[in-house]
Amino acid sequence: MTRFQALRSSKFTVAVFMLGIVVLTTVVMDGLVRKYAEESLAKTQEENAQNLLKATTNNVAMQYYSILYNKEAILNRRKTELRNAIEMAYGVVSEAWRRVQAGEISEEHAREDALKYLRALRYDNGVGYFWVNNTDRGFPTLIMHPTMPEEVGRSMLTPLYNCVKDTRENLFLAMMKICAEKGEGFVEYVWPKPAPGGLTTEKPKISYVKLFKPWNFIIGTGVYIDDIEAESSRRVAAVIKDLQREMKHQRLGDLGYFFIFNNENRMLVHPHIRKTDFSTIQNVETGNILLEELKEAAHSPSKSMEYLWDQPENHGDFIHRKKAFVRHFEPLNWYVAVSVYKEDFEKRVRALTDVVLYLSLLFIGACLLLAIWLARSFSGPVNSLTRAMANTATDGLPAEPVPETGSLEMRSLSRTVNHMVDTIRASNDRIFASEMRFRTIFESAGEAIWLIRTADGVIAEFNTAAYQSLGYTAAEFEELSLADVVIHDDSSELQKYLDVLPSDETLRFESFHRDHNSDRHDVMVTCRSIQFPGNNYNLVFIRDVTEKNRLAEMMIQSEKMLSVGGLAAGIAHEINNPLAGVLQNVELLRNRLLGDLESNAVVAGELGIRLEDLREYAKRRNIHTIVDAISDAGNRGANIVRNMLSFTRKEQNSPQLVDLVSLLDSTVALAANDFDISKQFDFRKIRIVRDYAPDLTPLSCYPCKIQQVILNILKNGADAMKSKQYGDDVPQFTFRVYQTANWFVIEIEDNGPGMSKSVRKRIFEPFFTTRDVGEGTGLGMSVSYFIIVEEHQGRLEVDTSPGEFSRFTIRLPVTT
Repeated sequence: MTRFQALRSSKFTVAVFMLGIVVLTTVVMDGLVRKYAEESLAKTQEENAQNLLKATTNNVAMQYYSILYNKEAILNRRKTELRNAIEMAYGVVSEAWRRVQAGEISEEHAREDALKYLRALRYDNGVGYFWVNNTDRGFPTLIMHPTMPEEVGRSMLTPLYNCVKDTRENLFLAMMKICAEKGEGFVEYVWPKPAPGGLTTEKPKISYVKLFKPWNFIIGTGVYIDDIEAESSRRVAAVIKDLQREMKHQRLGDLGYFFIFNNENRMLVHPHIRKTDFSTIQNVETGNILLEELKEAAHSPSKSMEYLWDQPENHGDFIHRKKAFVRHFEPLNWYVAVSVYKEDFEKRVRALTDVVLYLSLLFIGACLLLAIWLARSFSGPVNSLTRAMANTATDGLPAEPVPETGSLEMRSLSRTVNHMVDTIRASNDRIFASEMRFRTIFESAGEAIWLIRTADGVIAEFNTAAYQSLGYTAAEFEELSLADVVIHDDSSELQKYLDVLPSDETLRFESFHRDHNSDRHDVMVTCRSIQFPGNNYNLVFIRDVTEKNRLAEMMIQSEKMLSVGGLAAGIAHEINNPLAGVLQNVELLRNRLLGDLESNAVVAGELGIRLEDLREYAKRRNIHTIVDAISDAGNRGANIVRNMLSFTRKEQNSPQLVDLVSLLDSTVALAANDFDISKQFDFRKIRIVRDYAPDLTPLSCYPCKIQQVILNILKNGADAMKSKQYGDDVPQFTFRVYQTANWFVIEIEDNGPGMSKSVRKRIFEPFFTTRDVGEGTGLGMSVSYFIIVEEHQGRLEVDTSPGEFSRFTIRLPVTT
C-alpha cells in the first residue's frame, strides 16, 4: 500500500474523523465557555454596576432630603426672625400709644415719632426694614416706607402692586385680609430689593404683617427668598463636597468609577475631573455632545451606553471603550452615572479561557491515542464490507449479494445488508408499478380532476383534462388560483371546494368555471376529502355540463312552446269568430246611427225625428267616442289573435337570399322611426355599436320575419333601458355578426338593467310580460322564438347579468 493509499484508508479516516470530532467539540466547547464566561461576567458586572448605581442614587436622595430639611430649617428660622422684628416694631408703636394715653405727648406727635423711628430702624446687615400702611379697604394707602417715600399717601390699588405669589392679588389688600382675619400673618410676593447702589429688580419675598388697632396701622417687614436660597446653596455645595469625598474611593472593577453632572452639563462629582464645563466635549465616535448622549441614556437606566474615553494615565487618548449606566435624579436635576472599562472584565475572561484551552489540549492528546486504537480494530472488517458493496447497479443497490465473511458481527451485518437490499428493491418495484397505474388512470380520465390543499386553496395536482377543458396549457394552469377559475360572487362559492368533509361523505354541487377566453362553463362538481401526512386535501371531479344544460333548457322551452302554441292557436280560432261579429256590428251601428245613408233619413222621417237632432244627441252623449273605443278594442283583440295564429302558421312564400349586414342596418333604421318604440323612448339617443365580421355569405331566410324578431328585441331593450340611471354612460346596443361552419350568429347586446334568473327562464313564454297591465301582450318574444326555431330551424338564446347587460343570440343555419 502506497503512502497516499494509506492516507485514504478507513483506519486513517476513522482516526482523523474521531480526532476531528474531539477537536471540533473542544473548539466549540472552548468557544461556548468563552462566550458563556463573557456573558456571565458581563451580566454580573452590569448587575453589580446597577446595584451600586442604585445605592449611589439613594445616597444622593438622602443628601437631597438633608438639603430640603436645611432649607426648611432656614426658612423657619427666618420666619421666627421676622416675627421677632415685628414684635420689636410693634413695641415701638405701643410705647408711643402708651405715652399718648399717659398724657405725656399728643397723639399726632406720638405717631410722627413712632413712624420716624421705624423709618430709620434696620436689621439683617441693613437689608431688613419696616413699613406701615393703613387698613382702608376702599382706598388703602402707604403711611411709611423707607425705600419708596414717593409712594407714601398714594392709593395702592394699582396694577403695579398686583404682586402676591400665585394669585397676583393686590399686595396691600392681601395684607389687610390677613390682619382682618387673624390680626397678623405671612404673605409671599415679589418686591424690589435694596442694594448698595439702589434697588435691584423684583425678587421673591416673604413678609410678616401685624395690625396695630388703635391707629389702624399695618406694620410689616420681610426677607428676600434669594437670601434663603444662598444659604441653601451653601448646603448643596457641602453635599457635593461630601459626595466627592465618598465616591472618590468607590471603584467598579479595576478602573471603573462614579460621577455626577447637572442638567447644564457641568461635572459636579468626578474622581479626576471637577467643575469642568462638558458642554463642548464630544463623543469621538458620533460627534455629539457626550453628556447629552448620557442624558438620553438615562431614559433607559437598565441599558448601558458605550463610548470611547481616556484613562487617567493616558489623558487625552480616547481609545478605551467604556460602558456607562445613568440615572436621572429629578429633584436636583442631577445625573448619576457609573462607568467601567470593558478591558477590566475581558482580562478575566481571557484568564478563564486560557485554563479551558490548556485542559482541552490535554484532552485532545488522550483522545488521539484512543482514536488510533479504535481505528485499527474497526477498519479491517469495514474495508471488506465496503469492497463488497462497491459494485452497485443503476438503482444504487449492490449488483451482487454482499459476501458473508469476517467476524460473527460482520457476518450478521452482511446478512442484514443483503436482506435490506432485497426488501428495498421489491418495495421500489411495487411503488413504481403503483405510481404508473395511478398516473395512467389519472391522466386518462375524461373528466377534469383537481387535488386542492384545503389549508390555502392551492390546486396541488391536476390531470390533462383539467387544463385542456378550459383552453390552458399545463404551465398556464399551474399559475392559476382557485379564485381565477371559479366564477364566484362571494367567498362562500369558493368555500365549497375547501370544506373538510367526513371521510365517508361526498359533496356534489353545481358551479361555474371561467376558461382561457373568459367564457363561462356550467360544471357539476363532486368533492370528497382525503388526508395526506401533514395536510388535508379535497379530491375534486369536474364534469362540464354546459352543453347538456343548454340542450335541456332548449328542449324544455321547445316542448313548452309547442304545447302553448297549439293551445294559443285553438283559443285564437274560438275567439276569432265572435270578435269578427263584434267588429262588423260596430261598423253597422256606426253607419245606421251616425252615417249619411238614405235609409237612415227615410226611417227618421217616418218616426217624425230630424236626423240632425239625432246626430246632435249622439254627439252630446259621446256615442261616437264609445263606438270608436269598441272598434279600437276589437282591433287590438284581432291583432292578438293574429299573433296567436302565427305560432302555427308557416310563411307561404319561399325563403330569400339576403345580405345579413344590410338587413340589420335597415332594421336599425326602421327602429329609429318606429312610432311604437319612439313614443316610449327616443331610440335616436341610443348609441349603436356594430361589430360585423367581413366576408359573410348570403343568408337564406324570410327577411320580414327576421326584421320582426330584431324589432321585438330592440323594443324590449329600449323599454328596459329607460328605467336605468346611466350617469356618465349612455344607453347602447352592440351588434355582433359572424359566421361559423354551420351557423350565422347574430348577437344583440344592451347595457340595460339586465334580467333576474326567473325572468330569463320565462322570457319566451306566451303572455308573459314585465310591463304594467295594458302596456304589453307578452307575445312579442314568444312569436320571435317560433319565427327563429320553427320557421328557420335556428336557435334563440338569452344571457344576462342583473344590473349590467342582456344579450340575445340568434343562430340561423347555413344552407348550401
